Amino acid sequence: MEIFKEILDTHTKICTCRKIYNINEDLEITVDQKENKVVMWGFNHKSDRFLNLSTKRFQKLMDGFKSVASDLYSSGNYYYITVDTSKKESRDDKSYEVEIEELKQKQLDGAEVIDVRNKREYEEGHIEGSINVPEYEINEDFKNIIINKNKPIIIYCSSGYRSKSAYKKLKNMGYTEVYNLYGGLENY
Repeated sequence: MEIFKEILDTHTKICTCRKIYNINEDLEITVDQKENKVVMWGFNHKSDRFLNLSTKRFQKLMDGFKSVASDLYSSGNYYYITVDTSKKESRDDKSYEVEIEELKQKQLDGAEVIDVRNKREYEEGHIEGSINVPEYEINEDFKNIIINKNKPIIIYCSSGYRSKSAYKKLKNMGYTEVYNLYGGLENY
């Protein structure tokens, strides 16, 4: 969800602020931050209950915080996060992940979708319209497949591991708009 990216972009850096993010007309997430200390909770106005942010629906949000946290725990309905400012891997390194809905829209808008699994896996089933370039074949010859280094590229594999490796390779080769399907084909 785009709102999760906004929350992570704002609150995985040092700041002092309190913001309420509307997920939809019923759901909201409140984040209260002082320096690197974050307190977060969600609320469902329709049911008049707190949200459990540890569910799969909020996994991408929580994974983003886990990637930069020196401490993360929950107590009751509140989540307490200490942002580790010494970690080299910042949230910016995670901003390339897209959800299924985002992949479909970007594909409609002209993005190239690349399956980085091996040929056998690709033949067993793949995302419609994708091309197969196994992760181990992504090298300097890739520029012959996609010439425009500014063209949006979405990569995926089974679970996200190989596509993260492919993402790094493509970024190092100068491709500017590369995305990874969050959770891989298992979430598709």
